[in-house]
Amino acid sequence: MPRCFFSGFQGDVASVSLEGFSDTSVNAYAAVVYLRIETTEETHLTFLTSKTRVALLVKQTIPRLELLSALILARLIARVKTVLEGLIRISHVRSWADSKVALY
Repeated sequence: MPRCFFSGFQGDVASVSLEGFSDTSVNAYAAVVYLRIETTEETHLTFLTSKTRVALLVKQTIPRLELLSALILARLIARVKTVLEGLIRISHVRSWADSKVALY
């Protein structure tokens, strides 16, 4: 996987943002973070990191697992933002989840 984020595209960098996604199933839950770079001519998405956890052996409800996936996403984005703040200026952060229960 290439780790040089600012090479191989056309135009000046307009904005840099973090995009995070979380989801769950009965067996596991996960979160992933992408770096979105918008230039004057195009948009690039680059995989940064992900975290996956296996659901507990004790039966958990889907809303609880969705909440846990949102939690690991929030922690993952906070950590990535802390690490990248000294290197690049992040204009905004977006977190995406498909569970309305976890969002409320």
